[in-house]
Amino acid sequence: MASKCTSLLALSAALTCNAFIAHPVQHIGSDRSSSAMTLPSSVIGAPSIKGTCPRAYSTQFSLSLPLRIAPTSSSTLRIHSQPRKQYFRLPALPSDSADERVSAAPANPDTDSPALQFQTIALLVGAQSLLLPISAVLAKMLSIPNSGLGAGFAWNSNAVLQGIQWTAPLFVVAGIMQLLEPYSSAVQGVTKATQRSVLAVMGRKRRPGTALLVSILLGTVAGWGEEWLFRGVFQTLLTDKFSSQIGLGVSCIVFGLLHAVTPVYALLAGLASLFFGKMYIVSQNLAVPMVCHAVYDIAALMWAHWSATGLSAKEQDDILESGPGAITTK
Repeated sequence: MASKCTSLLALSAALTCNAFIAHPVQHIGSDRSSSAMTLPSSVIGAPSIKGTCPRAYSTQFSLSLPLRIAPTSSSTLRIHSQPRKQYFRLPALPSDSADERVSAAPANPDTDSPALQFQTIALLVGAQSLLLPISAVLAKMLSIPNSGLGAGFAWNSNAVLQGIQWTAPLFVVAGIMQLLEPYSSAVQGVTKATQRSVLAVMGRKRRPGTALLVSILLGTVAGWGEEWLFRGVFQTLLTDKFSSQIGLGVSCIVFGLLHAVTPVYALLAGLASLFFGKMYIVSQNLAVPMVCHAVYDIAALMWAHWSATGLSAKEQDDILESGPGAITTK
């Protein structure tokens, strides 16, 4: 039994680390091969040559002698830096102005590339969706009845209605957190962590239609997959082997730790898991917490998108570049 629980815990930890912890998206990529540097004519033959790429790429490099300047056409210089065996193509230096700069990189790279966002969204939805077959396989391996969905599992209008009604306490807590935010840096950290993820996935521009579609996809697979794994499989297994209190408590702790973007974020996630676990015990239908979890996630993602896209470019940069999972934009 101990080995089964250990294996389940390890699998749960590996499979539920999501975008809020490790951001797979870097909206600003840098093509270092196209970066330009300033090379005043007065430094040719000096002991070292140092240059800085445009600010948008935040990349510095230094070339130190011995250098071999290979003769080329009159328009280019090829500089060979040993021992790294790297070549840099430099624009010709104007003879009448040693301070003229030539930039080959765009000043404002596109931070809202539709192709990049599509790839990121597809990756996140696909990764979260893996929880569904994994939950079913684990339930079969651990001999949990009905694939871990529970004997009372049923998708019907009553389950949907109950799930939506149960979101009310969650929204009340969210409203209280909103009121406390101006006075608590810890609560501000939770908000920024959520906004950082939303900006990375949905972009900086406000697109309600796209945001709603993405929120529905992510919220649905999260609500379905996480409830199946943590309530249907994990909580049920521990309840059968020990007690309902242990099953509920341990699943809440693990769920919170896997969402530990910040300490307060982990605490709130653990309390939400406790709420979903009690809901499952009371309703005896796993579809109810699935609906509640999904509906709340959809609303939370939409709110985060709306608030984050209402910020100035500088405020968005500050959010993306600070805290866990920070993304470099300059």
